[in-house]
Amino acid sequence: MTHFFSTLGKKALPAFLLFAIWLSYLILTLLLYYPVLDAFFLWDDISILSIATPLGEKSFWDCWQPLGNGFWRPIPLSISWLLVLSFGPSPFAFHLFPILLHSLNALLLRQVAIANSVGSKWGTLLGYLFIGNFAVFPAASMMQNCMDLLLGTGVLFTLLIVNAGKPDFPIRQFFAVFILTLACKETAVILPVIALLWLWGKSSEHSWEKLKIFLPRGLLMISWSFIALGFILTMQFSSRRSYAQEGMLDLQPTSIIRQFCDYILSLVFPYIHICEFPGNPVILSHQLLWMIRLSVIALLFVLVWQMLYNKKMIIFSLMMIVVCILLPACLLKGAPHGRFLYAALAPLFLLVGIGTTNASRMTQKIVLGLSLILLPISLVSFSYSPSVTSYVQSAKQVEIFLNESIRVSEDWPTDTEVAIYGHPHPGDNLTRWTYCQQLYQLFLPEKNASLLLDMVHPSTELVYRFEGGVLEKVQDDSLEGNEPNSE
Repeated sequence: MTHFFSTLGKKALPAFLLFAIWLSYLILTLLLYYPVLDAFFLWDDISILSIATPLGEKSFWDCWQPLGNGFWRPIPLSISWLLVLSFGPSPFAFHLFPILLHSLNALLLRQVAIANSVGSKWGTLLGYLFIGNFAVFPAASMMQNCMDLLLGTGVLFTLLIVNAGKPDFPIRQFFAVFILTLACKETAVILPVIALLWLWGKSSEHSWEKLKIFLPRGLLMISWSFIALGFILTMQFSSRRSYAQEGMLDLQPTSIIRQFCDYILSLVFPYIHICEFPGNPVILSHQLLWMIRLSVIALLFVLVWQMLYNKKMIIFSLMMIVVCILLPACLLKGAPHGRFLYAALAPLFLLVGIGTTNASRMTQKIVLGLSLILLPISLVSFSYSPSVTSYVQSAKQVEIFLNESIRVSEDWPTDTEVAIYGHPHPGDNLTRWTYCQQLYQLFLPEKNASLLLDMVHPSTELVYRFEGGVLEKVQDDSLEGNEPNSE
């Protein structure tokens, strides 16, 4: 750990000033994510409670077993287990931990920037821009996406370790970061590639003596990636519900190119694909949208102009684009997911910082002005974007539904079958049924109820409709005209 912060420049900040900067990052993050702090469990947060916490009657060592979908993510699951053990089934704790981690990653980004000759003021500004980028909302607001934050942490620590650009960097420390990050998310296989590209770009000279030191270490690091990749593929093809077995991979060239372009656009301008533009006031939304677009285009033009004079920036941008973006673009169908951009956002902002530092004073003023335009509009998104408001509203409805289920369950016999109409959890029928069944197993374990959604069996005795925040028992004849669902 001493090595990480010994490369931060000649003038190291006192510990209390560093803490004050992190505290400002944390306060800003809490202000932005305040609407979701009390939001109830939603989506895979419910599954985490079921498969990896004491509430689901799982032991700590169960977190270290491969998951049914062919993934192995013991560290995020262990953190969830410890959170539930310490605070109980607390949605606040499940939201607070990724928010804390996000603010710490902003501080790490600042330190990496300063270690690469970015000024202290610009490095601090990069941290604020990183926090205020709306693209990271899905990752930094939910425990279910904590592995993406931890992957970003691994990328930043990797850059700190190999920052000096010397082939005799502390490889044991890198190996420790690689293994720990790999236990958070399987795409950590990119870390050796990132380290090698960064070493090559940072090195001021490529003599034969340095190559003799670098080559064995480089081959060793590449072998680590292949071993890890083989381990991941083995788990994927041995699992019945994995991405590989269910045909969720889309490796066609046209699809990869399309996904790649979508992710790049989403990375530099999150409003294009990831979140809706805030519609308040509606009259100004179109004009503000074009203002942001023009600002982003101008900012990119400035950065590209600076990159033409800096070979290292070109190398680093290629590393960011190819390594951090291409992998999720190959593996996932559909529109880009904001959480998959998290690991690439840090290199992007670092690229901005390095380019700005090497630019003229006029260019620096332009970048600062564009940042001051982008940052407040991005911050507004956290309050008005439907992506945030719909998440909070859906979580509230699920909480009300669970409380209503607990209220009416007093009259349920054990091992009964319950039909529910109007379940509020977003998603398709199978998704809603899975999460609702898990909620009942977690919070109503003594009833051991079997759940039906939007359908009844001839033997079903308990039928309820959730409407207006109330779960009311209904008669079968009141459900005529409802087509039973095959699920």
